Amino acid sequence: MPGNSIRPQQPRGSRLIMLFSDNLSNIHSIYEYNGMYLMIYDPMTPVRSCSGKYSGGAPFMKEISEEEYQELKIEFDILAKKKENHTFDRSRPTGLFTSRNDKFIVRYGYYDEFENLLKKHQDEIDSSGDEQGAGEMVEYLS
Repeated sequence: MPGNSIRPQQPRGSRLIMLFSDNLSNIHSIYEYNGMYLMIYDPMTPVRSCSGKYSGGAPFMKEISEEEYQELKIEFDILAKKKENHTFDRSRPTGLFTSRNDKFIVRYGYYDEFENLLKKHQDEIDSSGDEQGAGEMVEYLS
C-alpha cells in the first residue's frame, strides 16, 4: 500500500547487536531474537529531515540468515579496525557504526561495501512490492 509508513519497532525480548546510520541518517539495526537475526530499516522521513523533503524510502523489518549476519559482522569488524578512516565528527557525510563493543564514525566513501550488503536487503523488499516488509512478522513480534 503506497505511503504506508508504519515504523517497525524492536521486538520485546530482542537484543540490539549492530546499528548503522548512514550519511543521511537512515538507520539499519540488527537484532538477535529467539535464535534468529532481524534487520530493521528506519529511514529518514520528510518530517524529520532538515529539508522537509527527503525520504529514505519505506521502513521494513525482515529476518536475515546466519550467513547474511556473518557477512555484515565481518565487514563491520574490518571497518572498526581501519582507524585511519574514522573521524570524531558526526557531520555529513559520515556513517555511524555501533555494536555492543564498538562505536565509531567512518568518513564517507570508506563504508561502501558494508552499505552495499545492507542495500541488498532493501532492494529485495522494494522489488517484492511489500512496503512494510514482513508485516505479519511485525504484528507477531509486537
